[in-house]
Amino acid sequence: MLVRWVIQTRQPFTVVEHPAFRALIEATGASLPIKTADTLFNRIKEEFHSSRAYVKEELARSSRTLALSLDVWTSENQIAIMGILGHWITPDFEKRDELLEFTEINGPHSGENLAEVVLKMLAELDIAPKLLTITGDNGGNNGTLCDSLHDQLLKKYDNDDDRFRIRPLMRFRGRPSFIPCLAHILNRICKDVLASLRAGSAREAKAILDDMAIHTSPAFNSIHSTKGAIMKIRLLTLWIARSPQRRQDWKEVSPGKQVSYDVDTRWNSTYIMIQDALRLQTELGQFVRIHPELQALQLTDDEWSTLQQVAKILKPFWDHTNSVSKACPTIVESLPIYWSLDDLLHDVRNAEGDFEDVNIEIRGAVERGIRKMNKFARKMDDNLLYYVASVLDPRIKSSLIVSQMSEQDSAVIVSQWTESKSLDGSATSLLPSV
Repeated sequence: MLVRWVIQTRQPFTVVEHPAFRALIEATGASLPIKTADTLFNRIKEEFHSSRAYVKEELARSSRTLALSLDVWTSENQIAIMGILGHWITPDFEKRDELLEFTEINGPHSGENLAEVVLKMLAELDIAPKLLTITGDNGGNNGTLCDSLHDQLLKKYDNDDDRFRIRPLMRFRGRPSFIPCLAHILNRICKDVLASLRAGSAREAKAILDDMAIHTSPAFNSIHSTKGAIMKIRLLTLWIARSPQRRQDWKEVSPGKQVSYDVDTRWNSTYIMIQDALRLQTELGQFVRIHPELQALQLTDDEWSTLQQVAKILKPFWDHTNSVSKACPTIVESLPIYWSLDDLLHDVRNAEGDFEDVNIEIRGAVERGIRKMNKFARKMDDNLLYYVASVLDPRIKSSLIVSQMSEQDSAVIVSQWTESKSLDGSATSLLPSV
């Protein structure tokens, strides 16, 4: 229990040596089982190795194929970390998700270097031939990772199943077995749309406020009035948040309600900021009127209308992002999401359907989003994993691709899947090569 508390609350190992902590334990009438930082460190290592052995045993017992999802990030103490999750279905059709790797990355974040981390983990857990797919963000190094990993695996495993095969068969096919993270794709599309709307960034807004503070400028000027509606809201929100007195002034106008300011790494935080601003439109207008220094940030009726239209367009992206972020498998949702958002963006660009009154600025911004979406859609069209996943789903089978694609294209996909299935009694053993 002590080990779990130290890890989950991110305590330093030396906490067990602190007099106040020891006094707390003694006050409960209990004895301290771990008395030194070194002992705590060794206990954590023991539990790690025990847990890893259990995971390896579980993988050997209950997995036939395995999908990985991975990411690399920098921790708060500036350490590059790579995390790898494993996903599989047990013989009892139970979905399992386990953390398989969590390690520091030494050297560059190149695809080749990251592939070495994955390869080592596959070898340690004896799961290389089971690897089916890898899911990650759309960084170029992930494609290189898959290529490099595939080349390394070919030294020990065969790629094709034929009667002359002398080495174990692997299922992983390199880049064709890579599934781009859909939430990351939606993020990229929305960020392109927002950039075209002169939304700016949180970094830019903070730089403006910092510059005003350095030059002791009390008020926003005419240059700031030319910023887009989203940037004006961001500047207003950050300006209020930077001073206790301003926050108090805001509470007098809007008790208990405030506009959340966004961050640059997540477009959905910008969507939340826009929605907050629309709900508090009256309060924001009142706040600006009683602060003359903010007059350049007063939104016009047209700008409020633009925010309403932008929120309407982003809402489906928000819903789909939440949907694909669930714990349950969502690859079968990818095709319907792509197609529905493609219809949405084209309706906006052409001012059709629910978007007949959309202004020309938004239509132009959406055009950029369409170009970004087409880039990823082409990659999806080249990867039959999406289509095979739909065919495998008993709720869908071939109905989706038959209804959404041309007769010729849908017939090709169904035919290729049928041929692949006939080559192997299992519906999934050759999945990536379908």
